[in-house]
Amino acid sequence: MSASTDTPKLRMSSLSTFADCPRRGAFRQFAAIIAEVSEKFGRPIDTSRPFKGSRAARLGHALHRKIELLLNAKMESQVAPQELVEQATLETLYEGPPLRNPTDAPELAWDDLPEDDNIADVETALKMIDNMSSAIDKHVAKSKPLALERFISAPFAGFELTGHPDQIDEEIIVKDNKSHSGTNPKYYGEQFGGYGLILKEMGEKPTALEQNNFQRLKEKESPLRVMQYIVDDVIKDAENLIHRTANNLEAYVDSGDPSAFHANPHSPLCSPKWCDAYGTDWCTRHKQGVTTIV
Repeated sequence: MSASTDTPKLRMSSLSTFADCPRRGAFRQFAAIIAEVSEKFGRPIDTSRPFKGSRAARLGHALHRKIELLLNAKMESQVAPQELVEQATLETLYEGPPLRNPTDAPELAWDDLPEDDNIADVETALKMIDNMSSAIDKHVAKSKPLALERFISAPFAGFELTGHPDQIDEEIIVKDNKSHSGTNPKYYGEQFGGYGLILKEMGEKPTALEQNNFQRLKEKESPLRVMQYIVDDVIKDAENLIHRTANNLEAYVDSGDPSAFHANPHSPLCSPKWCDAYGTDWCTRHKQGVTTIV
């Protein structure tokens, strides 16, 4: 499939991106393959541009860190010291989450992240997380965690599928936590289906897939909204999307043509703020112009 002999990795957290815009997903997920293939066909594409991140995403990291500490303590039949939890939450906001691997690049400091009108400063972010406290407590109280941030992987459709679900509870209930700004939580069925697919391939098919949603609010408490996916349906959706991505990647390796991956200029994330490929030769959709004829 790939230009090199290594089996390409496909992160389950990237599946929602592929569902929204396959070309944006490929630029982030297959950067090394794109650089190699484009060079081979004499049309080199620079894939080295780092993802800029956002303050909203950093708040999400801090939320995950807080929940992780509370659940870790619960697994050990202890109570996490409030001071420790607050300090870890603050450090994550300023510096980013702890690195999973020694080779991971450190994240940008808070002040270097792109500005966000809704999250002007760390104090606002802390206030939003504080307004999630009741929802977090409800989530922790009903959780029966067996593993947190467990690395899971399985071969499928020529890829090595990988994932780190936030938690796996008793009876193989997979849970992932999301923060969002709008009233309605965002759909991540492809990601959850991917987690389910990996566990199914590992002989541990989940009995439930739950998305816990925490709304970012400045003035009032956030409710806890739980989205429960139909396990077999989203696993099938993930399978179909992964097969399609494999076919797209094979077509790109054979042709060197980025259009092997469909581009979606209708996506609200088609902008330089959210898309690494915006402004590169990998995707020319940003070059579409409008001429006014008087």
